[in-house]
Amino acid sequence: MNIWGIQRDFLEIPVVFVSDDNYAQHLGVAINSIIKNKFIEDRLCIYVIDDGISEQNRKKLDALIGNSPDIKLYYLYIEKERFSRFSLNGIHYTKAVYYRYLIPSLIKEDKVIYLDSDIVVRCSLRNLYLEDIEDCYFAGCADFKYDEHIKRLGLLKYCNAGVMLINAKRWREENISDKLMQFTEDYPEKLLFNDQDTLNVILQDGIKYLDKRWNALASAYSIAYFNDVADTAFIIHYTTHKKPWTPGSMSPMKHEYFRYLRNTPWQSKKLIVSLTSYPARISCVPQVLKTIFNQTLLPDEIVLWLGKDRFPNRLADLPEELKNFIEKGELTIRWVQDIGPHTKYFYAFKEYPDALLITVDDDILYQETIIESLYQSYLQHPNAVSASRARLIGISDDGLFFPFNDWLLLGGVEDNTVDLMPSMSFLAEGVEGCLYPTGLFEGIREDLLDIPAIQRTCPNNDDLWLKVMQLVADIPVVVTKGQKRRYVPESQELGLWRYNVLKGGTDYEWSLIQKEIDRRYGKAFLWKKLNEPPVGKNYLLRENLYQFLVDELNKYDVVVKKVNRSYAKYSTLRIDIRNRGKEGGYIQEELVDPPPSRLVRPSWLPDGVSIESTAENMKVALRCQGEGELDIRLRGRDERNEDGRRYPVWIDCTYFAVNGEVVFEGAKTICHDRPYIYRRPVKDGEVVELSFRWSECRSNTVLEETFRLQSEVKALRGKVKETESKALQLQDAITESVRLSSETASQKKVLEKQKKRLSQIISQMQGFRMGSYLKYKVLSKLTFGDMRSRYRVKYQEQKKIYRKIKKGSR
Repeated sequence: MNIWGIQRDFLEIPVVFVSDDNYAQHLGVAINSIIKNKFIEDRLCIYVIDDGISEQNRKKLDALIGNSPDIKLYYLYIEKERFSRFSLNGIHYTKAVYYRYLIPSLIKEDKVIYLDSDIVVRCSLRNLYLEDIEDCYFAGCADFKYDEHIKRLGLLKYCNAGVMLINAKRWREENISDKLMQFTEDYPEKLLFNDQDTLNVILQDGIKYLDKRWNALASAYSIAYFNDVADTAFIIHYTTHKKPWTPGSMSPMKHEYFRYLRNTPWQSKKLIVSLTSYPARISCVPQVLKTIFNQTLLPDEIVLWLGKDRFPNRLADLPEELKNFIEKGELTIRWVQDIGPHTKYFYAFKEYPDALLITVDDDILYQETIIESLYQSYLQHPNAVSASRARLIGISDDGLFFPFNDWLLLGGVEDNTVDLMPSMSFLAEGVEGCLYPTGLFEGIREDLLDIPAIQRTCPNNDDLWLKVMQLVADIPVVVTKGQKRRYVPESQELGLWRYNVLKGGTDYEWSLIQKEIDRRYGKAFLWKKLNEPPVGKNYLLRENLYQFLVDELNKYDVVVKKVNRSYAKYSTLRIDIRNRGKEGGYIQEELVDPPPSRLVRPSWLPDGVSIESTAENMKVALRCQGEGELDIRLRGRDERNEDGRRYPVWIDCTYFAVNGEVVFEGAKTICHDRPYIYRRPVKDGEVVELSFRWSECRSNTVLEETFRLQSEVKALRGKVKETESKALQLQDAITESVRLSSETASQKKVLEKQKKRLSQIISQMQGFRMGSYLKYKVLSKLTFGDMRSRYRVKYQEQKKIYRKIKKGSR
C-alpha cells in the first residue's frame, strides 16, 4: 500500500535518452524530475546513449541516482560511423538525433519510453508506459506546427518525436531501424526536421496519437498552443534553440526547469533570501514576504535578521502576520546585534559560507520572476555578483570620482543592460535584489566582516562596502533584467535613501571608504581596480592573438551587416500597383529610379507589380496594357515575427504625385495593413509617372504600436550593444598588444589593420544611434565604451562639485 492508499503492482519502466556532454546537465534535470515523480512501486531502468559525456558529468549522473535499488542507470554506445553520411538541417542539431533509430536493437525490452533531454516530467511515467501499442510502431503527440508539416510532407498527421513510447519488439521483427536509416540516406532534401520527418514518413500508418499533455511543447513560438495544457502538462518539452537556460529566453514554464535543477550535483548550493528591518518598517515586511512566497523559483530558506536591542520583547514586538509565517515554517528569525543595513548580509555570510545569498529590501514588492532571473544570471556568470539594478561608477582618468547621482543607472526600469558583460566598474544596488555567491568571498571573509571598519566608514550604505570587498576579492558585477520598482504603500516616509541620495551621504561615505582602502591596500587601489576591462576572454594571454582577433572581427562584421539589413525595414515603402477592371489588364514598369530593393509580381497580384524601396524618394514610370483602372496602394513593409504573425511597420509618406500633379503633400502615416489607396482610369498604352517621398514615422501614437514588439526590438538592440561593446574591448586589446615588445613587426602590422577595421565597425554602430527617432529610441542606450566618454565631457564641471562636497565633509 503506498502513501495514496492505492494498491499497485511493481512495474519496471525502461526509459532511453540520448545525450552528449553539452546536454549532460539538462539530462540530469530530466532524470531528476522522473525520480521525484515516480510511484514508490515503480522501478526505473534508465538507458543513456552516450555521445561523449565526460567522466566528471558521468559521476554527477551516478550521484543523482545514488544507491537506490529501484533505479538503475546504464550507458549505451553506438558506432557513430554509421551516421557519417547523414545530413543535418538546423544549427542546434547534431547527428545524435538519428541515434534513436537504433534503440530497439540496443535494449532487450519489448516496449520502451524514449525522451529528449530538454524535458521536465511532472508525473509518474506509469500511465504512459501502460498505453496499449500492440498494433502500433510507437505512440506520441501531435506537433504544434501540425498543419505546416502535413502539407510539406503530404501526410495526414504529424507527430513530435521528443516523447515516444516505442514498440521495440515490432521494430525488431520488421527491421524498422534499417528502413529509417535507408530513407534518411536516400532523401536528405526532404528532411527539414531530420529524424522526426523520417519517423513520420516511414511509420505514418503505425503511430498512435496521445493526449498532448504527454508532450507539451513549450517555446516562445508555441505559447498559444502550450497555454491550453500548461497547468496540467505531464511532460514539458522545451523545443527550439531558445531553451530555459538560454540568456533572455522567453520559453514558458522555464521555472520548472530551474526547480528540478536545484539540489542536483550541477547545482547543490542552498538558495537563501536574506533581509533585515527595524521597528518603523517591520509592518511592511509581511507584504514583502508575500511577493517572495509567490516567486516562480522558491528559495530554500528565508531569513529575517533583527536587532536584539531594537526589539527588546522579541516576538511580542512583531506583527501577528509575521508570527504566523514563523509558526508555519515559512520564515526564520535570527536575533543579532543590529548594524544598520549591513545586517541583512553580514551574519548570512557567516552562517551560510557556501550558499547563494539573495538580499532584498524590506519596502519593495518584488515581481514574481526576480529570484529566477537572478538565479539564471548566476548560472551564466557563477563567478560574479548578479544584480537587478546597478550603477556605473563615474571616475576620471586621473582618479577623480564623480558624485553618486551622476553614476549611470543600469537595469531596473531603465532596462539598458542587454548583453552587458560582468565588470568591476558596476556598483550592485541591493534595492531590487542581488545574488551573492558567498563562497567567492572566502579569501577576504575577515576583511568583509569587519564591524569597526563598517561603522567607521559607511554605516548607512551596505552597497558601498560590499562593492569595495568585491574589488578586493576580484569579483565583478553582472546586471540582469530588472523590474519596475513597486514600494510597499506608505513606506517611504522614512528611509536611508533620503540621506544617501538627497543629502550627499553616499558621496561622503565613499570618500571615507577611499581613505580606508588606500590605507589597507595601497594608494589608488580603487581607481586601478575600477579601470580593469569587463570580464570575458583574456585577449592578451591567448596564443596567436592576431589571428584570434581577425576571426572575432569577421564574426562581429557579420553581426553588423545583419543589424543593418534588419533596420532597413523601418524605412521601407511598399507600393502595390494593379491595372484592373477589364480582362487582360496588365502593367509593365518602364523605370524605377533609384533601383528598388525588391520588385516582384506575386501570384496574388497577377495584373500588377509590387515594389519596395528604402531610398526615401523614388520615381516610377509604368506602361498600362489594356483599358482599365489603375489601383495604387502605398504601404509599409510586410514584417512578420518568427512564428509568422504580422505586425505594423509604420512610415510617413510625405509626397505623392501622378504625372506631375500632386495627390497629397504632407505626412500621411501608413503601414501594411492601413494603406493609402489611389485609383484613376487608364487607357491602353498610357504611360503614368509616379513620384514619392517618405520618411520614418514621427507619430508618437504609431510609435507606441510599433513598440508593442518589445522583445524583437530588444533583441536587435542587444546585438548592437554586444557588437559595439566587444569591438571596443578588442580595440583596447589590440592597442595593448601593439605596445608589447613581444609582438613581431608582421604581427603588429596585422593588428593595426584589424584596429582600423574595428574603428570602422564602431563608427557604424555609433552611426545607428545617430539616426532617426525610432533608431535612436532603440539604440541610444549607452554601452560600456560610451559611458567613459560621457563623464570626460563633464570633467571640469563635476570636479568643482566634488571639491565642494569634499570640503563640506571635513
